[in-house]
Amino acid sequence: MTNWARTRSFFPVTRELAYLNHAGVAPISTRVEEALGRYTAEQHADDFSLELFARIGIDPRRRVDGMHALTLVRHDEDPHAFLRQNGLTYDELDDLFRNAWRDIDGHYVFVPLGELHSMHHGMSYRVFNLSRELDAHAYVALGEAPEPPHSWDEIQALAESLRARVPPDRVFTPREPDPDDPNVVDGEPPLIID
Repeated sequence: MTNWARTRSFFPVTRELAYLNHAGVAPISTRVEEALGRYTAEQHADDFSLELFARIGIDPRRRVDGMHALTLVRHDEDPHAFLRQNGLTYDELDDLFRNAWRDIDGHYVFVPLGELHSMHHGMSYRVFNLSRELDAHAYVALGEAPEPPHSWDEIQALAESLRARVPPDRVFTPREPDPDDPNVVDGEPPLIID
């Protein structure tokens, strides 16, 4: 169930439509229940990861810093796709991240969600959201993280031995998207909303 009071605090909405302006991307209108609900699950997973890190004794700031570092990897893979999927460049994201989400004039900045047809928020938004969640809840590691019982090399060897036992006909191989299908954008089908 959508919390309409909370939703209205983020977007101008009616009961049926949300109008989202994605910082330079054309405004989009879509049905709130389907579109925002889908994003809520993804955001919940990111939010939960901060709590989980804290509970197992890992500084949750490492989660935020790790996601920030991953955005650079994604940017370097394809800077044009990164801009299209995030609504801002990596340098813009990095500046905002280092300035506590404030622009050069000190005004607080909201980072775009990303493409609504994707199952995931844009990487930039995920860094933004994780950072805000960390500040809002003041998560800290509870104790020390336990030492793993095996070395990384042992874990990788075990994983490889288990993978080798899977019969070839049982291995999941994702289908390549049909490049001629107009509904596929960047390899992902769209969010279908009636």
